[in-house]
Amino acid sequence: MPPQWLIYVTVANLDENIRNCVDLGGKIISDPRNLGKGRFCIIQDAAGAAAALYQKPVNESQ
Repeated sequence: MPPQWLIYVTVANLDENIRNCVDLGGKIISDPRNLGKGRFCIIQDAAGAAAALYQKPVNESQ
């Protein structure tokens, strides 16, 4: 990805949102990985816009 601002969107279930992204024509730019005690990945929609999906640790409130 070229240098750019990247928005992080907090989701309740990262794996489910990754499946939804792919099912709707998007793609995964970076595989899920740990960020502190949470997890995140970078996705891209069909038009090319990128965003990161972030799931808080299970024991933290949404």
